[in-house]
Amino acid sequence: MKNVRSIRGQAVVEFAVIVPILLALVGATTDFARVYSTWIAVHSATRAAAEYLATNPDKNVTSANAGTIAAGAINDEVSGVGAFSSVAALTCAGPEVQVAYSSNPTATGASAKYPLGRAVVSACAPFHLLFNYPFLTQDGSWAISAAATYEVLQNR
Repeated sequence: MKNVRSIRGQAVVEFAVIVPILLALVGATTDFARVYSTWIAVHSATRAAAEYLATNPDKNVTSANAGTIAAGAINDEVSGVGAFSSVAALTCAGPEVQVAYSSNPTATGASAKYPLGRAVVSACAPFHLLFNYPFLTQDGSWAISAAATYEVLQNR
C-alpha cells in the first residue's frame, strides 16, 4: 500500500513541474502569433496608405491633410491596437502615423498633367503582450513599426 502512495505522489510532483513549463510555451506561442499577425497588418496597411496617398485617386490629398488621410486608411485596415493619429514625429507612445507627401510636376518624367506623387508613410504602435518577458519587453509591450514609400505618376 505504501508503494502505490509514493507513485501517486511522484505523479503529482511531475505534473506540478510540467504544467508551468507547458503554460509558458502556450503563452509564448500565443504572444508570438498575435505579434506576427499585428506586424503583418500594420505593414500591409502602411503600404496601402502610401499607395493611396501617392496615387491620389480622389484628387483630395494635400501636404496638409495627408497625415489624417493616412491615419484613416490605416485605421480601416488594422484593428486591435487602437486608433492611429497623425503626428509630426513618431514617439510610439500610442498608435501614430507620420507622413511626408508631395506632388511634383517638375520631377523627371513628370508633367503638369501627370505630376509625380510621392508618399512616405511611417507607422508605429505599442503592442501589449500577455506576459511580461524579462529582457525582451519594456513594461510588457513591444513597439511595432512600419515604413513605406510609394512614387507614381498621378492621373494615369
